[in-house]
Amino acid sequence: MDGLGPSAFERASGLTRKALRLYEVGGLLVPESVDPATGYRRYAPAQLERARAIGLLRRLRMPLAEIRTLLEGEPDALRDGILAWQAGQAAEFARRSQLVDRLVAGPGAPVPDALVRIETAPARTVAAVSRRLEQPDLVASLVADRLATDAVLRAAGARPSGEHWAVFRSPVGFGLAGLVEVCVPYTGRADPVGDIVLRAEPARRLAVVDVRRRDVGYPRILEFYDAVRRVANAVGGATDDPRERYPSPWSEDPDAIVLDVALPIAGDVAAGAG
Repeated sequence: MDGLGPSAFERASGLTRKALRLYEVGGLLVPESVDPATGYRRYAPAQLERARAIGLLRRLRMPLAEIRTLLEGEPDALRDGILAWQAGQAAEFARRSQLVDRLVAGPGAPVPDALVRIETAPARTVAAVSRRLEQPDLVASLVADRLATDAVLRAAGARPSGEHWAVFRSPVGFGLAGLVEVCVPYTGRADPVGDIVLRAEPARRLAVVDVRRRDVGYPRILEFYDAVRRVANAVGGATDDPRERYPSPWSEDPDAIVLDVALPIAGDVAAGAG
Protein backbone atom coordinates (compact mmCIF):
# COMPACT_ATOMS: atom_id res chain seq x y z
CA MET A 1 0.00 0.00 0.00
CA ASP A 2 1.32 3.43 -0.89
CA GLY A 3 1.85 6.13 1.68
CA LEU A 4 3.55 6.43 5.03
CA GLY A 5 2.40 4.87 8.26
CA PRO A 6 2.27 6.92 11.48
CA SER A 7 5.76 5.94 12.67
CA ALA A 8 7.43 6.67 9.33
CA PHE A 9 5.54 9.93 9.00
CA GLU A 10 6.54 10.96 12.55
CA ARG A 11 10.21 10.37 11.78
CA ALA A 12 10.07 12.17 8.43
CA SER A 13 8.06 15.15 9.66
CA GLY A 14 9.48 15.59 13.15
CA LEU A 15 5.95 15.64 14.61
CA THR A 16 4.87 13.44 17.51
CA ARG A 17 1.96 10.99 17.38
CA LYS A 18 0.07 13.22 19.82
CA ALA A 19 0.62 16.28 17.61
CA LEU A 20 -0.54 14.38 14.51
CA ARG A 21 -3.78 13.40 16.24
CA LEU A 22 -4.33 16.99 17.37
CA TYR A 23 -3.78 18.35 13.88
CA GLU A 24 -6.08 15.70 12.44
CA VAL A 25 -8.93 16.59 14.81
CA GLY A 26 -8.50 20.26 13.95
CA GLY A 27 -8.54 19.55 10.22
CA LEU A 28 -5.05 20.93 9.81
CA LEU A 29 -3.35 17.68 8.71
CA VAL A 30 -5.78 14.90 7.86
CA PRO A 31 -4.33 11.45 6.92
CA GLU A 32 -4.71 10.41 3.32
CA SER A 33 -6.54 7.27 4.47
CA VAL A 34 -7.81 5.64 7.65
CA ASP A 35 -8.53 1.91 7.75
CA PRO A 36 -12.18 1.64 8.89
CA ALA A 37 -11.54 -1.65 10.69
CA THR A 38 -8.26 -0.95 12.50
CA GLY A 39 -8.10 2.85 12.49
CA TYR A 40 -4.62 2.60 10.99
CA ARG A 41 -3.64 5.89 9.38
CA ARG A 42 -1.52 6.47 6.30
CA TYR A 43 -0.16 9.76 5.04
CA ALA A 44 0.79 10.72 1.50
CA PRO A 45 4.47 11.66 0.94
CA ALA A 46 3.22 14.95 -0.48
CA GLN A 47 1.85 15.80 3.00
CA LEU A 48 5.36 15.97 4.44
CA GLU A 49 5.91 19.50 3.20
CA ARG A 50 2.78 20.71 4.99
CA ALA A 51 3.68 18.75 8.13
CA ARG A 52 7.15 20.28 8.28
CA ALA A 53 5.71 23.75 7.71
CA ILE A 54 3.33 23.21 10.63
CA GLY A 55 6.25 22.15 12.81
CA LEU A 56 8.18 25.29 11.94
CA LEU A 57 5.21 27.56 12.61
CA ARG A 58 4.54 25.87 15.94
CA ARG A 59 8.10 26.76 16.93
CA LEU A 60 6.84 30.36 16.78
CA ARG A 61 3.99 29.34 19.11
CA MET A 62 1.51 30.24 16.39
CA PRO A 63 -2.05 29.04 17.11
CA LEU A 64 -3.40 26.23 14.96
CA ALA A 65 -6.19 28.38 13.51
CA GLU A 66 -3.66 30.97 12.34
CA ILE A 67 -1.46 28.24 10.84
CA ARG A 68 -4.39 26.84 8.92
CA THR A 69 -5.31 30.25 7.55
CA LEU A 70 -1.74 30.89 6.37
CA LEU A 71 -1.17 27.45 4.82
CA GLU A 72 -4.47 27.51 2.98
CA GLY A 73 -3.95 31.03 1.67
CA GLU A 74 -2.01 32.20 -1.33
CA PRO A 75 1.62 30.96 -1.28
CA ASP A 76 2.89 34.42 -2.20
CA ALA A 77 1.24 35.83 0.94
CA LEU A 78 2.78 33.31 3.34
CA ARG A 79 5.92 35.25 4.24
CA ASP A 80 4.07 38.53 4.77
CA GLY A 81 1.47 36.72 6.86
CA ILE A 82 4.11 35.19 9.13
CA LEU A 83 5.89 38.51 9.60
CA ALA A 84 2.62 40.34 10.27
CA TRP A 85 1.66 37.78 12.92
CA GLN A 86 5.09 38.03 14.53
CA ALA A 87 4.89 41.83 14.57
CA GLY A 88 1.57 41.57 16.36
CA GLN A 89 3.08 39.23 18.95
CA ALA A 90 6.00 41.61 19.51
CA ALA A 91 3.61 44.53 20.00
CA GLU A 92 1.58 42.54 22.52
CA PHE A 93 4.75 41.51 24.38
CA ALA A 94 5.84 45.15 24.44
CA ARG A 95 2.50 46.23 25.88
CA ARG A 96 2.62 43.60 28.63
CA SER A 97 6.29 44.33 29.35
CA GLN A 98 5.58 48.01 29.92
CA LEU A 99 2.60 47.16 32.12
CA VAL A 100 4.82 44.94 34.27
CA ASP A 101 7.46 47.66 34.50
CA ARG A 102 4.86 50.14 35.71
CA LEU A 103 3.43 47.73 38.27
CA VAL A 104 6.89 47.03 39.66
CA ALA A 105 7.69 50.74 39.84
CA GLY A 106 4.45 51.48 41.69
CA PRO A 107 1.68 53.94 40.87
CA GLY A 108 2.73 57.21 39.24
CA ALA A 109 0.84 60.46 38.90
CA PRO A 110 -0.69 60.82 35.42
CA VAL A 111 0.44 63.75 33.30
CA PRO A 112 -2.48 66.19 32.80
CA ASP A 113 -3.57 66.60 29.19
CA ALA A 114 -3.59 70.37 29.79
CA LEU A 115 0.23 70.31 29.78
CA VAL A 116 0.26 69.08 26.17
CA ARG A 117 0.49 71.77 23.49
CA ILE A 118 0.07 71.68 19.73
CA GLU A 119 2.90 73.12 17.65
CA THR A 120 4.43 72.91 14.20
CA ALA A 121 7.97 71.68 13.57
CA PRO A 122 9.52 73.03 10.36
CA ALA A 123 10.86 70.83 7.58
CA ARG A 124 14.45 69.80 8.24
CA THR A 125 17.24 67.79 6.68
CA VAL A 126 18.52 65.17 9.12
CA ALA A 127 21.28 62.62 9.46
CA ALA A 128 19.79 59.49 11.01
CA VAL A 129 21.07 56.27 12.57
CA SER A 130 18.79 53.34 13.50
CA ARG A 131 19.58 50.70 16.12
CA ARG A 132 17.81 48.00 18.10
CA LEU A 133 18.25 48.80 21.78
CA GLU A 134 17.11 47.68 25.20
CA GLN A 135 16.42 50.15 27.99
CA PRO A 136 19.78 49.79 29.82
CA ASP A 137 21.69 50.64 26.62
CA LEU A 138 19.42 53.44 25.43
CA VAL A 139 21.03 56.58 26.85
CA ALA A 140 24.63 55.61 26.12
CA SER A 141 23.76 54.63 22.55
CA LEU A 142 21.83 57.87 21.93
CA VAL A 143 24.73 59.96 23.20
CA ALA A 144 27.31 58.00 21.21
CA ASP A 145 25.32 58.22 17.97
CA ARG A 146 24.65 61.92 18.44
CA LEU A 147 28.34 62.73 18.95
CA ALA A 148 29.50 60.44 16.13
CA THR A 149 26.96 61.91 13.72
CA ASP A 150 27.96 65.46 14.65
CA ALA A 151 31.59 64.59 13.89
CA VAL A 152 30.74 63.08 10.50
CA LEU A 153 28.65 66.10 9.51
CA ARG A 154 31.34 68.58 10.53
CA ALA A 155 34.01 66.60 8.68
CA ALA A 156 31.90 66.91 5.52
CA GLY A 157 31.56 70.66 5.99
CA ALA A 158 27.94 70.55 7.17
CA ARG A 159 26.71 72.26 10.33
CA PRO A 160 24.76 70.27 12.96
CA SER A 161 22.04 72.34 14.62
CA GLY A 162 23.04 71.39 18.18
CA GLU A 163 19.83 69.47 18.83
CA HIS A 164 18.71 65.91 18.17
CA TRP A 165 15.76 63.65 18.68
CA ALA A 166 15.12 59.92 19.10
CA VAL A 167 12.22 58.36 17.21
CA PHE A 168 10.90 55.18 18.84
CA ARG A 169 9.87 52.94 15.95
CA SER A 170 8.95 50.20 18.42
CA PRO A 171 8.80 50.08 22.23
CA VAL A 172 11.96 49.72 24.31
CA GLY A 173 12.12 48.07 27.71
CA PHE A 174 14.18 45.78 29.95
CA GLY A 175 14.63 42.60 27.94
CA LEU A 176 12.74 44.27 25.11
CA ALA A 177 14.83 45.52 22.17
CA GLY A 178 13.10 48.24 20.17
CA LEU A 179 14.08 50.04 17.00
CA VAL A 180 15.24 53.59 17.76
CA GLU A 181 16.24 56.19 15.18
CA VAL A 182 18.54 59.05 16.25
CA CYS A 183 18.08 62.16 14.09
CA VAL A 184 20.48 65.11 13.95
CA PRO A 185 19.25 68.07 11.89
CA TYR A 186 21.87 69.97 9.92
CA THR A 187 22.47 72.56 7.24
CA GLY A 188 24.94 72.42 4.39
CA ARG A 189 26.04 69.47 2.30
CA ALA A 190 26.93 65.99 3.56
CA ASP A 191 27.18 62.41 2.34
CA PRO A 192 25.90 59.23 4.01
CA VAL A 193 28.66 57.38 5.88
CA GLY A 194 28.41 53.88 7.37
CA ASP A 195 25.14 53.52 9.28
CA ILE A 196 24.23 57.18 8.79
CA VAL A 197 21.52 57.95 6.27
CA LEU A 198 20.41 61.40 5.13
CA ARG A 199 16.75 62.24 4.64
CA ALA A 200 14.24 65.05 4.58
CA GLU A 201 12.05 65.41 7.65
CA PRO A 202 8.78 67.09 6.60
CA ALA A 203 7.09 69.91 8.46
CA ARG A 204 4.87 68.30 11.08
CA ARG A 205 2.04 69.19 13.39
CA LEU A 206 2.92 67.82 16.83
CA ALA A 207 1.38 67.16 20.22
CA VAL A 208 4.18 68.08 22.64
CA VAL A 209 4.76 67.89 26.38
CA ASP A 210 7.85 69.13 28.24
CA VAL A 211 9.69 66.75 30.57
CA ARG A 212 11.72 67.90 33.58
CA ARG A 213 14.91 66.19 34.63
CA ARG A 214 13.25 64.52 37.61
CA ASP A 215 10.70 62.79 35.35
CA VAL A 216 13.06 61.40 32.72
CA GLY A 217 13.52 57.96 34.33
CA TYR A 218 11.86 54.82 32.97
CA PRO A 219 9.01 53.92 33.39
CA ARG A 220 7.87 57.35 34.69
CA ILE A 221 8.45 58.92 31.27
CA LEU A 222 5.84 56.57 29.79
CA GLU A 223 3.17 58.73 31.46
CA PHE A 224 4.23 61.59 29.17
CA TYR A 225 3.86 59.35 26.13
CA ASP A 226 0.36 58.48 27.32
CA ALA A 227 -0.53 62.16 27.61
CA VAL A 228 0.55 63.13 24.08
CA ARG A 229 -1.21 60.07 22.66
CA ARG A 230 -4.48 60.96 24.41
CA VAL A 231 -4.33 64.48 23.00
CA ALA A 232 -3.31 63.20 19.54
CA ASN A 233 -6.30 60.85 19.49
CA ALA A 234 -8.59 63.73 20.46
CA VAL A 235 -7.46 65.91 17.54
CA GLY A 236 -7.34 63.38 14.72
CA GLY A 237 -4.81 60.71 15.63
CA ALA A 238 -1.08 60.12 15.30
CA THR A 239 0.56 60.05 11.87
CA ASP A 240 4.01 58.76 12.84
CA ASP A 241 5.97 57.33 15.76
CA PRO A 242 6.65 59.20 19.01
CA ARG A 243 9.95 60.92 19.63
CA GLU A 244 11.99 62.49 22.41
CA ARG A 245 13.48 65.82 21.37
CA TYR A 246 16.56 67.27 23.04
CA PRO A 247 16.64 70.93 22.02
CA SER A 248 19.02 72.31 24.65
CA PRO A 249 22.07 71.32 26.74
CA TRP A 250 21.42 68.67 29.37
CA SER A 251 20.95 69.87 32.93
CA GLU A 252 21.17 68.00 36.23
CA ASP A 253 18.76 70.46 37.86
CA PRO A 254 15.72 68.29 38.70
CA ASP A 255 13.37 71.14 37.78
CA ALA A 256 14.99 71.93 34.43
CA ILE A 257 13.18 70.99 31.23
CA VAL A 258 15.66 68.73 29.44
CA LEU A 259 13.54 67.26 26.65
CA ASP A 260 10.04 67.01 25.29
CA VAL A 261 7.96 64.09 24.10
CA ALA A 262 6.34 64.79 20.75
CA LEU A 263 3.91 62.86 18.59
CA PRO A 264 3.14 63.82 14.96
CA ILE A 265 -0.59 64.33 14.51
CA ALA A 266 -3.07 64.73 11.71
CA GLY A 267 -4.02 68.11 10.31
CA ASP A 268 -2.67 71.03 8.33
CA VAL A 269 0.74 72.06 9.68
CA ALA A 270 -0.42 75.66 9.61
CA ALA A 271 -2.96 74.78 12.30
CA GLY A 272 -0.17 74.38 14.86
CA ALA A 273 1.76 77.51 13.94
CA GLY A 274 2.13 80.45 16.20
